[in-house]
Amino acid sequence: MGTDPGSPVKADGPVRALRAALRRARAYRWLRRLGGRLTAPFRVLRVHLLYRKDLTPPIHPFRARVPIRVVTADPGEIEEVARINRGATQDLAAIYRERIGNGALCFVALVDGTIIGYNWIATRSLVDVDGKVIRLGGGDVFCLDAFTSEPSRGNAIHTELLSRMLEWARAQGYRTAYTEVSAVLRRSWKTHHRLDWELTGKLLHLRSILGLRPRLWRMSGSAYPIAGVEPGHRGW
Repeated sequence: MGTDPGSPVKADGPVRALRAALRRARAYRWLRRLGGRLTAPFRVLRVHLLYRKDLTPPIHPFRARVPIRVVTADPGEIEEVARINRGATQDLAAIYRERIGNGALCFVALVDGTIIGYNWIATRSLVDVDGKVIRLGGGDVFCLDAFTSEPSRGNAIHTELLSRMLEWARAQGYRTAYTEVSAVLRRSWKTHHRLDWELTGKLLHLRSILGLRPRLWRMSGSAYPIAGVEPGHRGW
């Protein structure tokens, strides 16, 4: 793996251990994947929450409930990164290779040398996997596409990855971070509140279905840095 920004930390409780055991069960994972595939054609609308984080003050460090090692993935390891998201319906490896070619960095969480989670940070404008066009100004970064393997969820791994990405961005001289999360992903937006992100806007995203063009509408606040949706993109 690439660079190591550090290691670290805490013990788990019995309730979290029970949840982790459930997530490791094959039947649970199979049912989750099946449910996602069966309902995908009917999910045509999604509400996105946009967040902003000021990087000029020091970043409060956060550590996961289990010891993880956080590194940046090398380009040759992108296939391995993409493989942990088994429920993906797109060719993530191709998308991720293009993303790295555009200057983005992939931060990964390792346990005993195995990738259990990842999170991306973009320093240039790009098109997200669901077709959203992200246009960044100078001094801005965009955090996107976080994923933690199901058996490892509930241990604040995403929170530590995000915290370390922000530490990296601040050290590189970036002043502001942006991100967006689906309004239905309660655990994800709780993570951003925990790290003192500011909610700046809400968007309604209509995916392409039955020949309809994909659309984005601003519901409240600011849409920055999301400039629209790529024509012809089928969505999530």
